[in-house]
Amino acid sequence: MANEAQSHSAVAHANGVVAMRLAAIVESSTDAIIGKSLDGTIESWNAGAVNLYGYSAAEAIGQQISTLLPKGSEDELPALMARINAGERISNYETIRVTKDGQCVNVALTISPIIDGEGKVVGAATIARDITKQKRADEVLRTLSNMEATTLLAGGVAHDLNNLMAAVLGNAELLALELRDRPASMESVDVILTSAQMAGRLAQELLAFARGGRHESAVVNMNNIVQQVLALQTKLLPPGVTVTKRLNADLHNVEADPTQMNQVLHNLLMNAMEAIDGRGEIVVSTSNVDLTEAMAAEHLGMKPGPHVLVTVSDDGVGMSKSVIDNIFKPFFSTKGFGRGLGLAAVYGIAKNHDGNVYAESLDANGASISFYLPATSRKADGSLRNRIGESKGSETILVVDDEAQLLMLNRRILEASGYHVLTARDGAEALRVAEEFKGDIHLVVLDMAMPVMDGAKAFTLIKQVRPTCKVIISSGYDLNEMVRSLLESGADAFLQKPFRLADLTSEVRRLLDLQKSGNEKVI
Repeated sequence: MANEAQSHSAVAHANGVVAMRLAAIVESSTDAIIGKSLDGTIESWNAGAVNLYGYSAAEAIGQQISTLLPKGSEDELPALMARINAGERISNYETIRVTKDGQCVNVALTISPIIDGEGKVVGAATIARDITKQKRADEVLRTLSNMEATTLLAGGVAHDLNNLMAAVLGNAELLALELRDRPASMESVDVILTSAQMAGRLAQELLAFARGGRHESAVVNMNNIVQQVLALQTKLLPPGVTVTKRLNADLHNVEADPTQMNQVLHNLLMNAMEAIDGRGEIVVSTSNVDLTEAMAAEHLGMKPGPHVLVTVSDDGVGMSKSVIDNIFKPFFSTKGFGRGLGLAAVYGIAKNHDGNVYAESLDANGASISFYLPATSRKADGSLRNRIGESKGSETILVVDDEAQLLMLNRRILEASGYHVLTARDGAEALRVAEEFKGDIHLVVLDMAMPVMDGAKAFTLIKQVRPTCKVIISSGYDLNEMVRSLLESGADAFLQKPFRLADLTSEVRRLLDLQKSGNEKVI
């Protein structure tokens, strides 16, 4: 009997040690571990539960677990407990719970039945893990993935639209030359010209969204951009709408395209104006922001370091969460008359400049859009190049484009200006012409996107055969990294389609005059 008593005592001691260890593990866990009876009464509450939900153990124990459920989800608990009563273990159940201060948190629950010595379910043990940040990151990644697919589509559409409009614009300009003594006919031609230019601007907004590149990148101060845009925009303000400036006098410079920065401010101001119904205020502010590692992680795609922040706020109608989720997508608009490209262009320009843009709003209490750009310590650049020059000449020019209409159009206008024009439909044919033509080829107008051999490969090979010829890169896309690389490798200029014929002839003449004078190129 003594031995049996000692054995029972040892078992009890061992069980006690195990229980103490389990209690220590439960208490030290960063996850919320909660024990509750079958009627939902909380019986145990560890430190992880205190941290997650905000209630102390004294406040929680004895209360109903339904205290943590958000309104409208009362049916969730009976369904879960029915499964536990049946002896089921529930793993990784994602739901929403409410903290002591009323905040909703995303949690992943693992719920196990508590079984007594007779095999009867007497309660449930719940392990809750906060997955709010993970859900937010997953949502951002999904949004970015969708936006990337949309930018690819937008870039392709803009490229094709630019090529089509280049043909329309060019032929309309040729008609204008032939019909300049017939005023009635010129009215129709003017309508075609205006419409083609408007379509070209539409394509520019699509390209801006698609992050197509930047033209004249320079060191600028966003305070100057704000002042320039407001000087023009305030004249367009509806009655009752005022603009307040809050500009940081010591604002850092940024490296950016001044034209696109003007477009950003214009689009943000237009969006704010349209949000105000009647009387209201728009606030434009600038500030220096030093993004920490943690802040950069929250703003996916951004890097830590000094940034310039431009914010345009309004006290208008505000935006719902669903609107904020879609506000930067092309063709999304809350206005029946809008194209939905203004803020999409802002998004593309921000991403193209290694920055970002964010919208915030409280329903019916106004909205703000924040535009981030990396700061630079460089000083402001000087003036841009002067492209004025005579357009006529007699040199030999090779025009390379896979679009038959554009090839014919560019040939006609250059021949009308006195040049001898050679043509090719792709890079391989252009290379053959460069190798076989007996005379000098003074300049090449080279399209980028072509079958057989694209413009980038053709450029390298043509320059090997004709090292002294000037090269103008032409593309329906914007000044992207590939084009920028070619400009750094020896290409002399870039023309984006659709361009005016006068732009082509003046740029050709400028480069040929530089070639004659032996001056360096100007980019």
